[in-house]
Amino acid sequence: MPLFEWNDSYSVQHDWIDRQHQQLFKIINELYHMVQMNQAADAVGGVIDALIEYTRTHFAVEEDLMRLHNYPDYEAHKAVHDALLARVVDYDRRYRDGEATVAEELLPFLMSDWLTNHIAVVDQKYVPCLVGE
Repeated sequence: MPLFEWNDSYSVQHDWIDRQHQQLFKIINELYHMVQMNQAADAVGGVIDALIEYTRTHFAVEEDLMRLHNYPDYEAHKAVHDALLARVVDYDRRYRDGEATVAEELLPFLMSDWLTNHIAVVDQKYVPCLVGE
């Protein structure tokens, strides 16, 4: 059973973005399980890399849609994206430098700041713009 489960409260009413968010949940759940199973550092690092690369792609798509729909808070939202990505990249750097607790710190950040706050709260603000309300 996944630790972080997708439900409709996360939906931004855009199938493409919802599918990307669901993929982020899958990657984060994979990371969680690898950490719980004490997988090798290279394997965990590979999942963190996948998370970073997928996030870059996802944020670019989301930002393109916000610009296309003239989302008025685009700049502020992009700044949040940039900060989230920078933080995950920093966790990755620290993990590769051998900081033992980084993976355990990364998971609560992903769950609270990213999944609970960003997707469930911040992303919801652009929904009316994307769906034309």
